Amino acid sequence: MAVASCSWPIWRVDDFTVCFQREYLKTYLPIIVLSASFLVAAVQTIHRIRKLKRRQPQSGLGYQGVRQRLDSQSSAAGRTELPAPSPLDSDDESNGASANRSSTAVADDDDDNNGNEDADDGLVIGGGPIHLARTTTKGSIVQADRPTGQTLLVVVEELAIAGLIAVNVIALAKGAFSGHETDDNDVLISKGRTAAVVGLLTWVYAALFVNLRLIAGVSGKSRWQIPHLWNHTVMIYSAQWLFSLAIFRSVLIHPTSPLAKVLVIVEFSLTSLLFAVTITTRKGNKTALLEWEDGLPPSREGLASILSDFTFTWVDSIMWEGYKEPLEMERIWNLNAKDKAGAVLARYRKVKKTLSLSIHLLLYFKRPLLVQTGWAIMSGFFTFAPTMLLKAILEFVEHPDQAPLNVLWLYVILLPVSDLIRSFGDNQALWIGRKICINIRAVLVGEIYAKALRRKAAAGNDTVLGGKSDKTNEPSAKETGWVASIKRKLGLKKAHQGGATGGVANGAAATADNSDAAAATGDDAKKDDDKSDEQANIGTIINLMSVDSFKVSEVTAYLHFLVAAAPTQLLVSVVLLYRVMGLSAIPGFIVMALLLPVNIGFAKAFNATQKKIMAATDKRIHATNEILQNIRIVKYFAWELRFGNIVDEKRRAELQALRQRYIIWACAVAVWNTVPILITFCCFLIYTMVENKPLYPSVAFTAISLFMLLRYPLDQLGDMIAHVQEAQVSIDRIEEFLTEEETEKFDQLGLDNIDEATGERVIGFRNNASFIWGGKNVVAEDGSMAFRLLDLDVDFNIGKLNVITGPTGSGKTSLLMALLGEMTLINGKVYFPGGRSREDVRPDPETNLAETCAYVAQQAWLVNASIKENILFSSPFDEQRYRDVIVACALERDLHETLDNGDETLVGEKGITLSGGQKQRISLARALYSNSRHLLLDDCLSAVDSHTAQWIFNNCIRGPLMRNRTCILVTHNISLCVPFSDFVVVMNNGRITSQGPSQEVIASGVLGEEVQLKSATSTADISRIPSRVPSSIGKQTDNGDGATLIDNGGAADPSLPSDGNGAAGAAAAGAAGTKKNKVNKKQDALEETKATGAVKWPVIKLYLGSMGPWWFWVVAACVFSSQQLSLVASNLWIKEWSNQYAEKSIEMASMASSHLNATLGSFVSGPAGQTSLFTRSLSHVFSPNTVSHITSVGSLWVPKNSTVFQADSALEALMAPEVNAHYYITVLAAIGLVGAVFAFIRDLWIFFGSLTASWKLHNRLMHSVSFARFKFFDVTPLGQMMNRFSKDLEAVDQEVAPVAISVMSCALAICITIVLIASITPGFLVAGIFITALYIVLGKFYLSASRDLKRLESVQRSPLFQQFGETLSGVTTIRAYGDERRFVRDNLSRINAQIRPFIYLWAANRWLAFRTDLLGDLVAFFAGVFVILSLGTINAGSAGISLSYAIGFAENMLWLVRLYAMNEQNMNSVERIKEYLDVEQEAAAVIEDSRPPANWPSQGSVEFIDYTTRYRAELDPVLRNLTFRIAPHEKVGIVGRTGAGKSSLALALFRALEAETGKVLIDGIDIGMIGLRDLRESITIVPQEPTLFMGTIRTNLDPFKTFSDKQIFAALRRVQLIGPNESIPSSARATTLTTTPTPNTATETVAATSSTEEPATPSSPVATNKNIFLDLSSPVTESGSNLSQGQRQLLCLARALLKNSAILLMDEATASIDYATDSKIQETLRELTSTIVTIAHRLQTIADYDKVLVLDRGSLVEYGHPWELMKNKDGVFRSMCDMSGDYETLAKVAKKAYLAKNLIDVDGDEEQQQ
Repeated sequence: MAVASCSWPIWRVDDFTVCFQREYLKTYLPIIVLSASFLVAAVQTIHRIRKLKRRQPQSGLGYQGVRQRLDSQSSAAGRTELPAPSPLDSDDESNGASANRSSTAVADDDDDNNGNEDADDGLVIGGGPIHLARTTTKGSIVQADRPTGQTLLVVVEELAIAGLIAVNVIALAKGAFSGHETDDNDVLISKGRTAAVVGLLTWVYAALFVNLRLIAGVSGKSRWQIPHLWNHTVMIYSAQWLFSLAIFRSVLIHPTSPLAKVLVIVEFSLTSLLFAVTITTRKGNKTALLEWEDGLPPSREGLASILSDFTFTWVDSIMWEGYKEPLEMERIWNLNAKDKAGAVLARYRKVKKTLSLSIHLLLYFKRPLLVQTGWAIMSGFFTFAPTMLLKAILEFVEHPDQAPLNVLWLYVILLPVSDLIRSFGDNQALWIGRKICINIRAVLVGEIYAKALRRKAAAGNDTVLGGKSDKTNEPSAKETGWVASIKRKLGLKKAHQGGATGGVANGAAATADNSDAAAATGDDAKKDDDKSDEQANIGTIINLMSVDSFKVSEVTAYLHFLVAAAPTQLLVSVVLLYRVMGLSAIPGFIVMALLLPVNIGFAKAFNATQKKIMAATDKRIHATNEILQNIRIVKYFAWELRFGNIVDEKRRAELQALRQRYIIWACAVAVWNTVPILITFCCFLIYTMVENKPLYPSVAFTAISLFMLLRYPLDQLGDMIAHVQEAQVSIDRIEEFLTEEETEKFDQLGLDNIDEATGERVIGFRNNASFIWGGKNVVAEDGSMAFRLLDLDVDFNIGKLNVITGPTGSGKTSLLMALLGEMTLINGKVYFPGGRSREDVRPDPETNLAETCAYVAQQAWLVNASIKENILFSSPFDEQRYRDVIVACALERDLHETLDNGDETLVGEKGITLSGGQKQRISLARALYSNSRHLLLDDCLSAVDSHTAQWIFNNCIRGPLMRNRTCILVTHNISLCVPFSDFVVVMNNGRITSQGPSQEVIASGVLGEEVQLKSATSTADISRIPSRVPSSIGKQTDNGDGATLIDNGGAADPSLPSDGNGAAGAAAAGAAGTKKNKVNKKQDALEETKATGAVKWPVIKLYLGSMGPWWFWVVAACVFSSQQLSLVASNLWIKEWSNQYAEKSIEMASMASSHLNATLGSFVSGPAGQTSLFTRSLSHVFSPNTVSHITSVGSLWVPKNSTVFQADSALEALMAPEVNAHYYITVLAAIGLVGAVFAFIRDLWIFFGSLTASWKLHNRLMHSVSFARFKFFDVTPLGQMMNRFSKDLEAVDQEVAPVAISVMSCALAICITIVLIASITPGFLVAGIFITALYIVLGKFYLSASRDLKRLESVQRSPLFQQFGETLSGVTTIRAYGDERRFVRDNLSRINAQIRPFIYLWAANRWLAFRTDLLGDLVAFFAGVFVILSLGTINAGSAGISLSYAIGFAENMLWLVRLYAMNEQNMNSVERIKEYLDVEQEAAAVIEDSRPPANWPSQGSVEFIDYTTRYRAELDPVLRNLTFRIAPHEKVGIVGRTGAGKSSLALALFRALEAETGKVLIDGIDIGMIGLRDLRESITIVPQEPTLFMGTIRTNLDPFKTFSDKQIFAALRRVQLIGPNESIPSSARATTLTTTPTPNTATETVAATSSTEEPATPSSPVATNKNIFLDLSSPVTESGSNLSQGQRQLLCLARALLKNSAILLMDEATASIDYATDSKIQETLRELTSTIVTIAHRLQTIADYDKVLVLDRGSLVEYGHPWELMKNKDGVFRSMCDMSGDYETLAKVAKKAYLAKNLIDVDGDEEQQQ
């Protein structure tokens, strides 16, 4: 066959054979390229035509259609589905052209379009060209960006191709391509002309494609053109350039005909021009549609050329910007459209899922994974090219006469070129991996979030995702595989994963919406078989998003190591080693094979210790989170040290596990350092002492290099196997969560609330509806576990006010949840309009109200945004309606006077900047402002004082804004609300005990006599406003329909009533006195700061000093130096050893050459027919057939008179010179052993220092935060604090030390490399200085940009975690509003914001990698050049040392820069910790010289003397010159409006605020002179926000086990949580006891007379719910979320009563408790002998107190007995009583108490007189 006409080998000494050049490079290979292009073009064209025929024509689609792709939603896909793709989103090449991988408006819909599709046509949208320069739409600027000289470049291509056609025509005519062997051979001339014909066809074909591109670009009509035209021309140009390059080199070094030489030079020049144009101009040479979305600059990746893509030059601009000034998020490029989370998820969800999640993901991403695999395989092959070139160079140095010098120059040039090709492949594989990584992260996080919005609310137990894997919820170390953390070769140093960073912190809060959701849950956890009733808790879900999704995405980024790179490198290295060393390589293979299970063993040990660390970290983080979440109660009770000790115990366990990990790490490092020496020892031992072969430098250094390269894939396999196993566990956890039971809300509610039987709209329950929290299957197994609503049959009045009331824990909130579809329906039917998305419901054009729901949770749920944004909740802004809502919800004074930034005030985490009443009123305003026709209000009046409640009830709940709207109100304030309501439902223990019109229910007496009296006085004028009202109430305006509302034209009167709780509100009020113009409308106090610039020396000093004193670092320096020197010593020793063979061989060669001469033929054939030395040396590398071809051509390149070695004696001497191998190999083993020992000691020394630093820094951080002043917690979100204790502390524990070790090792290795190379070839110093300068510049650029990108990526994690946390805690509210889609879009936006700095950080990483590779290759090149220049003066061993270190220089330099940057990033965590070490601290806990008596305070008197205080020095005082005295055992109430200073007074009593002037005396002792612990342990507070810890009832009441069960049950009785005779837990009794307190008379009457009371039925197996407070081991979930708000308050009150202090301060401690229970509690409190100070909203609570203290703007305005103050008609307290609407009742109670008190005093006086 013709192909076999050229004899092999094709490489002859220094060049390809002429035959190969003519017949392969000029004929066969171009034909193959041409055929492949033609076939691909044909297939693509047919495929395109079929698609275009199937597709409907798209007409009239403009850019607006493109934008709709980004933010539209498909209602058909479900409540949390992504937008349906627009018609534009196709794989039509004309459409795809506009994407071009840039930040365009069109995202590729098909994975077929991941490349540069159809790059030639103009910008085409919808089948026609779009001609725009800049267009603005929806806040985005869109620009059609045309490449410079777009048409000119095509013309240049045409001209160059014309020249090439001319060259081939001339060659055809003259037969110039026949070769330079002979010019008169007809056969060769014929073949040369055939080659010219092939060339002519190739360039005519290319010209056709270029013309098609030119026509398409000019006309824009590209609908039916051949796809990917540009790609075809690129392939042709590139192949032809490579072919012509080889021929061009040949004509330069070999003689040829002048015509052929000219033609080849011209051909090479023109193909080089085409190739250069192709790789340096934009891919496709096409117009790209760029979008500045929301002001974000688009990515430049889509505008890159091929060269820019491979070298990452497109990243230059972002690196330059980062170098000039710190990067901020608004300057970070946007993502490519196809990489945005929404586009990725939309494509992913279009693919049907049939297999497990892991398989499904792999199949979906199969195309990029396959491309990545291809690059990895290429990189794997070229990894060994420098090593084999090193061998060739050393062989030339050993025997310089065996080949021309141009071969050596070729090897030296190929040294950097081959490594650059390896670098291209490596970088592309890693970059594609990063793209896959962000896409998978977007898919997983998006799916987890969407699932969280659909999951069933308030199910049973928390489940441990992952089953038996025992995975904890806390972030693990960044890398758990030991190899990846130690070695740096693989680029496996990953960016910090999102730890809990507020995962636990943000998610720790209980589901606020469900405060009464499980009002009476059981005391025992469900068994494992109740899987349907188990769910992941909030913390677990956040960690699925932050930790598990990170692990999975990270592993997919490096899968090519496992499936391609490692296997390829293993195969190639084994083959090459066998070629170099023969059978002697087998021991090395065995050792390396044994290393794989050792690696896996280390990985398993690492994983085991990592699980221990994760478990210990989880416990520490949970404990820390609960302390910080409940820091106020911890500080009030002076529990800082006690809880600190608990955390310390958990920290010790964590560091103990970390110590084990570090010991394993050090052992692994020792093995890592021992294995190379062991392999070298075994192989060289066999090679020199068994096979008796000479160990030449070319063999020694090549073998060492190959063994080092072989070690990496083995380590990769072990490491990646461990990572894949971890990722599989994580993906199983995610899949388990994604398959959890979802809410049945939409099935229960349907699309509307129409009763099919009657056709009327219904809101309520029918057919004895029963509900349960959790799954239905729990009914049959345990009737006492979950709280139930039983036998509900009620129709609420639509468009009217409906009131639900009942005792604490009776199921009122659960009833609302059942209406919303959040509970599981057992039987019956529920009707409520909540089954459709808000976006799908159109409002009524007449009323502008939609058939949707608005919900106000009992514990207000707000998002992290401004007050205005919380109220609008993405509804359109209507200024007049907004102002009406503000006034109706009593927010006007807060926004205009109290809050500095008005409605632009940022609401922090869980409303951290606002008081409880403010949060509740904002939540109410949100519902009122919405266009929902139906409102569910859950006890929204409890958090405000009585006069504010009256205002809200009259102007909001009954105001004109509620016209035509259904309102279902849960309340305990029955005297205010029930008389004016239309329908009333009374609940008790999960059943409706009474229902009907309000007057009928009132008349029945079930609500008590006071309500009847109230009703009688109110029926005459139900719109009556109390006599003393703010002046603004009289200003009424006509709204056109006769409605009256407060005049919104001006500000409300300053006396407008409001609530007064919350320290933050008081603090803001203090600032109100010095109110300035609201210039700064946005607050930054809650934003997490981002440091700029390099880490400062004080931060570094802090960490170094924490590790150890100066001598610690002296020892560390010695150990580091010794370990590095041992590595150098081993290489130098091998050099000396191998040089012994080379020197002795030269001596023997000289002896032989003096006796014998021979021709090359005899040298090649060997003496007397024996195998020659040359042949034997070739046999190690080539096959026998190839060797025979080589040996047959000796006469072609060496003169006949060359001197060679032929004699047997000389040959044998050359093969086996006498060297003492025992001596050298023994010393080599000793050096290796010493190096391993030093490596072990080095790592242990640094690691133990790191553990010391971790312990010290955590202790200082915990102490600093625990003893920080209260204002620190007011302005610092919990998520930010937990960031320090989780992610930052994790970096200190697990990242700083390993990275620091690597940085120092790399730095020392680089110094040694430079010294060694310079000592061998001094001339290298000139190039070395230049290259070093370039490295420094490169490092500065990278460090500046990467530092900011990493910090931004860290900062952007917090908003994502925070949104997850707040969404999970408010999922019921979100679903009630039908607003899931908007939150999904917001989540996708935050995912994009987090991914942006992440992906460009990795782009910067690849930018650095290529440039360090390039500079490193320059080092290798110049080292090779100086070796050539030193030929004759340098031995092979020295050349081997120089080149070996030069080849490894690039890697060390790369990792020095990267690890130094990583070290700075890790030190940034230390910097953030140091920031918290410097926060302002409280006063001393104990002052030894000024301690109060042990029984202090014994009496309980409190006296303020001229007391003034302020929150900050620049603010006005919040308390002004207070002087009053509370006598021992008195009961004093504190009242006042918002900003009056009530909570500030409480803070002052506990010294949360320090006195500016004056003092506070308790029992005559100045509290400012004693320690805070002595003060706070002696008095007690019950804060308004109930604070509970996860655990049991016992651990919450008695966390330190100081009280007996008897005392605990006594406290529970006092607060009415159990009845008077209930104390002994009994499972038999428990199933029939109720959660409510012992019923009062009214309740018993209801129970007896209720018409709805039914016996237990099969659908409701238990008659009543269980009282969990009878069992002290009953679980209390996080934040007490399994209890109602009222039960939580009562539990906190019981805890305070257990303390039995002489002074008890209660801050609205019973606000969420029903009036009957509150009354009983007050009776109990009156029996106490303690001094009681109560901050009250309910004036009934303090009406019978001994005194009332009235505050206004921080000053005392009234102080006296309630009755005395009421008698003052102009008094403030009297006006407050009037505003409450209960003046008569209050006056009666106060007067009775006053008379009783005076009667007792009179009796006392009479006794004294007698």
